[in-house]
Amino acid sequence: MKINGIEYLTVKEAAGLIGVTVRTLSDWRSRVTRLKPTLPFHKIGKHVYYLEKDIGEWAQNQQTFPKGRKQHQLEKAERPV
Repeated sequence: MKINGIEYLTVKEAAGLIGVTVRTLSDWRSRVTRLKPTLPFHKIGKHVYYLEKDIGEWAQNQQTFPKGRKQHQLEKAERPV
Protein backbone atom coordinates (compact mmCIF):
# COMPACT_ATOMS: atom_id res chain seq x y z
CA MET A 1 0.00 0.00 0.00
CA LYS A 2 1.36 3.40 -0.96
CA ILE A 3 0.55 6.46 1.15
CA ASN A 4 2.04 9.85 0.29
CA GLY A 5 4.64 8.14 -1.90
CA ILE A 6 5.77 5.75 0.85
CA GLU A 7 5.29 2.01 0.34
CA TYR A 8 3.88 0.32 3.45
CA LEU A 9 3.58 -3.42 4.07
CA THR A 10 0.49 -4.90 5.63
CA VAL A 11 0.83 -7.02 8.76
CA LYS A 12 0.39 -10.15 6.65
CA GLU A 13 3.08 -9.05 4.17
CA ALA A 14 5.52 -8.16 6.96
CA ALA A 15 4.91 -11.46 8.76
CA GLY A 16 5.58 -13.38 5.54
CA LEU A 17 8.75 -11.40 4.89
CA ILE A 18 10.35 -12.27 8.24
CA GLY A 19 8.80 -15.73 8.62
CA VAL A 20 6.57 -15.24 11.63
CA THR A 21 2.82 -15.35 12.08
CA VAL A 22 0.49 -12.37 12.13
CA ARG A 23 -0.22 -13.29 15.76
CA THR A 24 3.49 -13.04 16.61
CA LEU A 25 3.65 -9.51 15.23
CA SER A 26 0.57 -8.64 17.26
CA ASP A 27 2.23 -10.02 20.39
CA TRP A 28 5.41 -8.06 19.69
CA ARG A 29 3.44 -4.82 19.27
CA SER A 30 1.69 -5.33 22.60
CA ARG A 31 5.00 -5.96 24.40
CA VAL A 32 6.90 -2.86 23.34
CA THR A 33 9.17 -1.86 26.19
CA ARG A 34 12.12 0.43 26.63
CA LEU A 35 14.29 -2.54 27.59
CA LYS A 36 13.30 -4.78 24.68
CA PRO A 37 12.49 -2.76 21.57
CA THR A 38 10.51 -4.51 18.88
CA LEU A 39 9.97 -4.16 15.17
CA PRO A 40 8.92 -0.57 14.37
CA PHE A 41 5.37 -0.20 13.08
CA HIS A 42 3.07 2.57 11.95
CA LYS A 43 -0.58 2.90 12.86
CA ILE A 44 -2.71 4.72 10.32
CA GLY A 45 -6.28 4.94 11.50
CA LYS A 46 -7.06 1.51 12.90
CA HIS A 47 -4.62 -0.28 10.57
CA VAL A 48 -1.02 -1.29 11.29
CA TYR A 49 1.70 -1.12 8.65
CA TYR A 50 5.45 -1.76 8.41
CA LEU A 51 8.20 -0.28 6.27
CA GLU A 52 10.46 -2.73 4.49
CA LYS A 53 13.55 -0.66 5.41
CA ASP A 54 12.55 -0.85 9.10
CA ILE A 55 12.28 -4.63 8.82
CA GLY A 56 15.76 -4.82 7.26
CA GLU A 57 17.31 -2.67 9.96
CA TRP A 58 15.52 -4.61 12.68
CA ALA A 59 16.70 -7.93 11.23
CA GLN A 60 20.33 -6.77 11.24
CA ASN A 61 20.04 -5.96 14.95
CA GLN A 62 18.78 -9.44 15.81
CA GLN A 63 22.22 -11.05 15.86
CA THR A 64 22.88 -13.36 18.76
CA PHE A 65 26.19 -14.69 19.97
CA PRO A 66 27.15 -17.74 22.02
CA LYS A 67 26.89 -17.00 25.72
CA GLY A 68 29.91 -15.11 27.01
CA ARG A 69 31.36 -14.40 23.53
CA LYS A 70 31.54 -11.00 21.90
CA GLN A 71 31.54 -10.34 18.13
CA HIS A 72 35.26 -9.48 18.02
CA GLN A 73 36.10 -12.74 19.85
CA LEU A 74 34.14 -14.74 17.28
CA GLU A 75 35.85 -12.97 14.38
CA LYS A 76 39.27 -13.60 15.92
CA ALA A 77 38.45 -17.32 16.37
CA GLU A 78 37.42 -17.61 12.71
CA ARG A 79 40.72 -16.20 11.34
CA PRO A 80 43.10 -18.74 9.83
CA VAL A 81 46.21 -19.46 11.86
